[in-house]
Amino acid sequence: MTFCTEAGFAFNKRKVIIPLLLETGYRPGGWLGMLVSNKLYFDFSDPEKFENSWRDLYAKLKVEMPDANIRDTGLYVYLCYRKLLR
Repeated sequence: MTFCTEAGFAFNKRKVIIPLLLETGYRPGGWLGMLVSNKLYFDFSDPEKFENSWRDLYAKLKVEMPDANIRDTGLYVYLCYRKLLR
């Protein structure tokens, strides 16, 4: 399954799509640009902004998915992010 297929599936099922910016200066075009153009994205492209971005994303996830165990997910994301920076 490609990202395009997954994004289209999420859109068609009216699932919440939360864009994350992982690469400095990246601007989505085409179908992805149209899909996320009116959405707030969370900027993880700068390691110095990680803590603030995570705090904001965490708050958004708690609103969108109140029953999810976000704390464990957050730790996993944080550890993966730190590993990518090495």
